[in-house]
Order: sequence, then C-alpha cells, then structure tokens
Amino acid sequence: PANDTIYTDPGFCDVGFPDFRSQATIVDDTDPNPSVFQSPAASDPLFGPFYLPGMYTITISATDSDGATGSCQFTVTVLDSVPPILNCASDQTLDCTAALPDYRNLVSANGVCATIDTITQVPAPGSVINSDTVVTFTAIDSFGISTSCTINVTLTGSLPDTTALSAGTCD
Repeated sequence: PANDTIYTDPGFCDVGFPDFRSQATIVDDTDPNPSVFQSPAASDPLFGPFYLPGMYTITISATDSDGATGSCQFTVTVLDSVPPILNCASDQTLDCTAALPDYRNLVSANGVCATIDTITQVPAPGSVINSDTVVTFTAIDSFGISTSCTINVTLTGSLPDTTALSAGTCD
C-alpha cells in the first residue's frame, strides 16, 4: 500500500488503525491464499489499540503454505482533527481611545490534544480605530489547528477629525 494519512476521530485525540491488508497486492506461485498479517494490527473499534498523532510504520507480511514469507512497509501519518477550545472575551467599550488595547489576556484557550502555540488578535494591539470594530482572536495549537472567536469594540464619544484621532482625544 501507499503511504497514508488518517485523522483522529472527531472529539478524540487518537484513532484506531484500519485493516490495510486488502490494499496489499500479494502474488504467490504455490499458494493462492497465503496468510496475511498486519503489524501493528487493525484496531478493534471499542478496545483499540488507539494511536496518537504521529508517524507509524505499518508492515504487511504474507506466509504461504510452504513457509515462504514476504513483506512490505508503508507509513501512516496520524493527524489531529480536534481544534482548540477558545473562550472569547466579552464585548468591550472604549472611550474614544485611538489605539486598540491588547485584549488577548481576556481570552483563554486550551488545546484538547495539543498545546496552544499562539493566540492572535486582529486588528493587532495598537491599531488605530476610529469606529466600532470587530476584533478576531485565533488560537493555534502545536498541530497547526486553529479556532477563532470575535468581540465587538464600541467607541463612545465622538472623534471630531483625524487630528483629534491621532492625538487620542474626544469631544
């Protein structure tokens, strides 16, 4: 069989291996039905074994009635399919502040199957805003899976012109 990629089961951090034996081409001159084995073996849906994300070598071997054997190997890559859990901040109000604060400390993120590598904020902290703005937070885990949430930032007061905006003052 060719190298393969499979994903963890939805809501779980692991996956059982399918039976790959039918994907192998086995030709034997003396035995039309040789015994075919897979290592590691196919997983039982209830009892496993189950495999975490990573790369695994699968060996398919065949033994005929004369005791002759042959085998092949291929790689199965297990990838995580479970996104991180992201708890967004509540909506925020700014009193005509021209620079957007860093709200990432108001967001919590937990990796279900992996650690959180990054939490981003868009627009970035320090960005000048002059109207109500939607801020998006994205958490990215160590497997590169992301999830996002948004908050609304509402400006109060009025900004008379761009000069006042750059000075950060309100009417």
